Amino acid sequence: MEPRDRWGRWSRRDFLRGVAAGAVGVALPVACGRPSSGSPPAAATSGGATGFFSSEEAAALGRLADFVFPPDSSGPGGSALGTVAYVEQLLTALDGTAPQLWRDGPYSGRAPWPDVHGQATTDFPSDDFDDFLPLDRVHLAGWKVRLLGSSAVGGAPNDAVAGIGPVVGQRDQMKQLLGAALAAAPSLASMDDSALVQVWGGLSAGERSLVTAFTMQAVFGAPEYGGNVKLGGWAQSHFPGDQLPFGYCQYDAETGTLVERADLPLTKADPTPDPDPMDSTTLALLDSLAAGSGGRKYY
Repeated sequence: MEPRDRWGRWSRRDFLRGVAAGAVGVALPVACGRPSSGSPPAAATSGGATGFFSSEEAAALGRLADFVFPPDSSGPGGSALGTVAYVEQLLTALDGTAPQLWRDGPYSGRAPWPDVHGQATTDFPSDDFDDFLPLDRVHLAGWKVRLLGSSAVGGAPNDAVAGIGPVVGQRDQMKQLLGAALAAAPSLASMDDSALVQVWGGLSAGERSLVTAFTMQAVFGAPEYGGNVKLGGWAQSHFPGDQLPFGYCQYDAETGTLVERADLPLTKADPTPDPDPMDSTTLALLDSLAAGSGGRKYY
């Protein structure tokens, strides 16, 4: 295992190992939608700024994202992969007349329709992810608590529980942590790592966790949510991305046989690069997590 750097951060390889091990994930649901025809979309964009963050706050968040997921020779870091745009888009999702949280589907337009022989065509579905799905009242209330805090729904069930109290929404959490970080280090956006580590250490565990989670979601989520610019996060983790409607295996209607893709076969060895293998330290961590949750290790 590559050691942590002198500031205690994961190296890029260790970070991607954690992703491959399931230690981190993206909780961005995409529901079913309707197929339609069209042409392949342009390169994924990083989303647009909403004005929620000031320029100073945006620059500071981008710098923190690069501290969590540093750029290196294998690819861009958290800032270039759209963390700021992702976070702004998420935190302002309830600002309009309709929630903009759950994107439609099932097709992004990145993969083509197959022909009758199971081969790729030049006909692509349109990007169903462009549309948002409505939320029912339960999910809407849950997202209000998460983003705006329990005061947005007149109080949440645990507000009166001792030691818990009212929920502070992620909008306020982000504003507070960026404000505190900038107050402690006005030049945060231009700091090198040796100086920035002091600022990072000054954040609470919950604040560091929030920045880390948002960065991971931005880097590895679907680009329609604002991050994963030009699919750079997927490329670095060797993830081919969503493959519908073409899929991995097609049916040839004339021969009555299944047709596998040569580049992503189902019954043969995968020719694409594997994620970095899990080392003994990562495996020990997974063992401890499994044991702590009541699970058992099988050989």
